[in-house]
Amino acid sequence: MKLTHKLSITIACSVTMIVGVYAFSEVRRETTLFESNLVRDSTVLGTATARATAHIWERDGERSVVDFVDSMGTGGPSGPGMVVRWVWLDATAGDANAPELPVEKLRPVTTGQQMSLLWPPPGDSSEAMYTYIPVSLPETRRAAIEVRQSLSSQRAYIRETILRASIELVALLLLSALSVLALAKLMLERPMRKLIDHTRRIAAGNLTDRIVVSRDELGELTVEMNTMTERLALARDDVDRATAAKVAAVEHLHRAERLTTVGKLAAGMAHEIGTPLNVITGHAQLVTEEYPAGSSAHDNSVIVAEQAHRVAGIVRQLLDFARSRAPVQVSQDLVPVAQRVGSLMKAVAEKRDVILEVIGTPGGLRGRVDAGQLEQVLTNLVMNAIHATRGRGTITVGLERCHAQPPADLGREPGDHACIFVKDEGSGIRPDVLPRIFEPFFTTKDTGEGTGLGLSVVHGIVKQHGGWIEVSTELGTGTCFSVYLPLATEP
Repeated sequence: MKLTHKLSITIACSVTMIVGVYAFSEVRRETTLFESNLVRDSTVLGTATARATAHIWERDGERSVVDFVDSMGTGGPSGPGMVVRWVWLDATAGDANAPELPVEKLRPVTTGQQMSLLWPPPGDSSEAMYTYIPVSLPETRRAAIEVRQSLSSQRAYIRETILRASIELVALLLLSALSVLALAKLMLERPMRKLIDHTRRIAAGNLTDRIVVSRDELGELTVEMNTMTERLALARDDVDRATAAKVAAVEHLHRAERLTTVGKLAAGMAHEIGTPLNVITGHAQLVTEEYPAGSSAHDNSVIVAEQAHRVAGIVRQLLDFARSRAPVQVSQDLVPVAQRVGSLMKAVAEKRDVILEVIGTPGGLRGRVDAGQLEQVLTNLVMNAIHATRGRGTITVGLERCHAQPPADLGREPGDHACIFVKDEGSGIRPDVLPRIFEPFFTTKDTGEGTGLGLSVVHGIVKQHGGWIEVSTELGTGTCFSVYLPLATEP
């Protein structure tokens, strides 16, 4: 059973019980009042009659007294439903003037006292109120005025009152039940339904909805529920961030394990390949010196030497990647470092019909860096930009001071940093490729143009310097790599 129905039934029954008790007490009071009125009227009438009969007895005798009393009970001043009789208290049963009540019930009257009595006992259909008023006579016999008043009108009144009260109770029960039910649905069931629906949405994971149902206790409950929802949303965000951090940490651990394995393999390969490469390079130089230029042997030996040098360069890159050393950081001007890289890479850029520009004024931007490693970073970024700029285009290397927010894993507050960006006008990086560009051995270059280690080395060096790299790219327009490094606090 619903709460509103329980509440309606409880309140309706309570109201009905209270009104029923009140109606019962009113009926009892009316009954008592009615009986007291009967006794009073009978006593007044009987007393007046008794006094009158005493005078008539002295003047006219017994016969006139009996006639007078009989006239009082035959439509005289006694009124309907009331019978007045002259009775002899010592008369035997069957005598016309004998009392209707048993003699043993009339002992107070024989001693000169007035009395009133319901007879027969309550419950009998012929029940009536009997009142006896003793009469003082010069005779030795004792007489009294008997006034009998029927209770049929009282019983009819009580039945009518009970019937009317019963109808009113039923009507009140129905009206109170319907009223309480309507109010309960409006003020309780609807707000509770909203709360239940809101709770189900919370259970389903919806922590964004908020509700306001009323300004009473249920309203306070909704306020607390909204507060709880906000806290649950914050807690879920914290859990999501913590989970993402754990996943990132696991991925970083796996990557570190892979890099460790790659480093071991690189060191072993470099050791095993180094000696054969030296032999191949030496014999290629001997063949080149022995045969004249233009001969097939000379040209082939030159190609062999070039490819051997290329393999040696790849081996050196592997060793650099595997032997990550701590940078030797000193405070220095960053612009000259970028300008040296620009001078070194200018010839390679011109060979591919690419313009290389370095924008920056010496003395305006200082940082604590390892110059050699920073040159390696910029060289790799410029080389990747040259490969991405197919055909005529411009590569810009710029240095500036900027205010930036470090990534969350660095745990630093926003502040000023040195920013070195390398911007090209190439084809851009596809969205599906962008998340993998810093993975070791991942490359989109043509075969023979790269090993996929350049950006991995760059990422590692920048991170060792306490910085980070951001990439912005647009297909068909170009890519910009921005390297953020801490500023030097002293010269």
